[in-house]
Amino acid sequence: MKIFTVNERSIQQLEADTPLDASIALQEDQLQRQKRLLQSSKDLSLQLRRLHDEYKEEILYLVGKERFDKYIGQYAELLARFAAVPGSFSRTRDGSRSEEEARKHLKAEKHRLYHAMGFDTSRAIVLRKRYLQRAREALDSSLEPDAQIPADASTVAPEPTSNPWTWVFPPYVHGWTSIQESNGSRGVRQRTLSATPTSGEINLWSRNELYGADDSDWSRIDIMSEVGFWFRMPAAGLVEAWIRYQDVNTDYTGQLGDESGCSDADIQQLSRVYLWTSGSTERYSTVVDYHRGEREGSWAVGGATGPGATLSRQFFSNRTYAAGEWVYVAAGARDLNYFWVDDMWCRSVMQTRWFVNHVVVRSTGAP
Repeated sequence: MKIFTVNERSIQQLEADTPLDASIALQEDQLQRQKRLLQSSKDLSLQLRRLHDEYKEEILYLVGKERFDKYIGQYAELLARFAAVPGSFSRTRDGSRSEEEARKHLKAEKHRLYHAMGFDTSRAIVLRKRYLQRAREALDSSLEPDAQIPADASTVAPEPTSNPWTWVFPPYVHGWTSIQESNGSRGVRQRTLSATPTSGEINLWSRNELYGADDSDWSRIDIMSEVGFWFRMPAAGLVEAWIRYQDVNTDYTGQLGDESGCSDADIQQLSRVYLWTSGSTERYSTVVDYHRGEREGSWAVGGATGPGATLSRQFFSNRTYAAGEWVYVAAGARDLNYFWVDDMWCRSVMQTRWFVNHVVVRSTGAP
């Protein structure tokens, strides 16, 4: 880790001064942090699972158990055929036409099945909207809000000569990654994540995919990556940090298509950057927040920047620290890849790769 400070203290001196008890305390903080994050994620997953199960029960009541038992075999077989469509045709123009024709025939067959079941689509639509909204409310309530910058804070990034700022460049001391959640009712969920302190790169990639959707299928991937370093407080106060991110590759894409029935969808791709300091909680700033309803089609949301471009974010810690206290400071990114679909196929891919160019940090209590 390379640090430029006004008094030109070397990184070797700073690392040698970091006491053992501070390193041990950081490990304990990380364990408590992981428990906090996982508990929040677990609570949300249980809520979504409960909503999914309640919705299925109401649909069963709407159809009637006798008719449900009579047609469930045909229905399950039809969903399996929908799910098999993507892998049944070549990735060519002719293959795409054949795939679309196959979907068209399956949708017509599903309509006939619903008609034979005597399915009340108008009542099902009311149920669908209600549960989509309840799932959305559960998800929104689980998300920590973005940090609000104080009105009297400077909104201009510090210059290299600014005092008493400390400038920190790669290599950093540690990297950390975490899978907060990767679950759902059905479908394919894939993710890769890494943090490289030597180069300063943080990387998040996820793919949510489902073909042959049921009445209420959902999927969620929530992942984090960060790099960090030690900072000794020159005076009591908050930790204030300006983090400069450079875009390596940020890209958010997806596709959504109808599979007939009471079709609807709620899709979100949320990418945020954050500051975390030891003994505290994350401060977030949104970079991309893409939402999509039941409208069919493809999307491609470029990041807030482009390859090579930079993004600066100002943060304040969630607590104060004493003069002379060693604080671990982390700069990271967190991605949420989520959908709740009803009779629609969905593919949602998020790619977030940042180079943490530098972090400029100080105590707000310093003169």
